[in-house]
Amino acid sequence: MVITENYKRSFSEVNTILKSIPDEMDKKIPNDLKNIIEEERLDSYNPELHQLIVDKNIMPESVVLLGLIYRDFLSPEDLRRSLQIQDDIEYKEFQVLQEKKYSNMFKNRNIDEDVNNIYENIKETSVDKYKEKWYKRFLNLFKFWNWKK
Repeated sequence: MVITENYKRSFSEVNTILKSIPDEMDKKIPNDLKNIIEEERLDSYNPELHQLIVDKNIMPESVVLLGLIYRDFLSPEDLRRSLQIQDDIEYKEFQVLQEKKYSNMFKNRNIDEDVNNIYENIKETSVDKYKEKWYKRFLNLFKFWNWKK
């Protein structure tokens, strides 16, 4: 999977924030996740914590990543469950909307009519229409030879 520079910058911001959280919170976040964030960050971009938090100069992708980390690892158990349920409901609603969108795209079309239109277009643009008759090609070739002499 190729990670764009935008996401790498976001990983750099999240990494900066995660390095500044208290140890009791840091222990709740899996080391595998911290290692992925560390590996995938943009090495040339090292934001300052003050710039991110106080100046509110944080990327939207970073906010989403931090929200997911909070939801899955740092939030209290009852809040975690309710946030996960809410996300599941929103995701299922999104899937239903996508299915409706794509299923309606084909329902409004008449397949037989489309096939007939395609067949008519093929007949109209067939090679025979553009193909020169054999005797005309012969005459053109003959004219070309006579012209060269």
